[in-house]
Amino acid sequence: SPRRLKVVVVALLVCVPLFRLAIFQALLASDYGKDFAGRAVYGLPFTQFDAFGAGAAIAVFQLERLRNATRWFSLVVALAAICGLVILSVDYIFYRSAFFGSLGFEMFLINYHEYVWGYSVINAIAAIGIICTLQKAYFTRLLNFPGLSRLGKISYGVYVYHLPLLD
Repeated sequence: SPRRLKVVVVALLVCVPLFRLAIFQALLASDYGKDFAGRAVYGLPFTQFDAFGAGAAIAVFQLERLRNATRWFSLVVALAAICGLVILSVDYIFYRSAFFGSLGFEMFLINYHEYVWGYSVINAIAAIGIICTLQKAYFTRLLNFPGLSRLGKISYGVYVYHLPLLD
């Protein structure tokens, strides 16, 4: 039923980040290092099911009709930027090391429990970006440029092979 589907989508959005926390902590308790735990949370498909939930929420809750989607997009991107800036500042002030190229979101999102909330922020940006695209928001016209269209056609291959290439 539609009501049950909505409950499942909300459960994915709420429970999967907590599941990531549980997996990460269980791996740490089993004497695996933070790097291994972060890679596991990043790479295991079921630890990213909230991304599917974010996409499903668009259809199930009819979010393509969301008012002020561009404003919501700007707000979520600003939130991500503020979080990244805070992380970079803390790293620089307290640890004298900050990788500014990461924008505060280092690979595998290990520090500051980013593996719990960071992926959710990324999912929110992607979902609201999709809504803006469905609504043909002004900034989504950039996606029609030939170079970006070509990149879109090969992006899945880039996604699949990027992690092995980083190692």
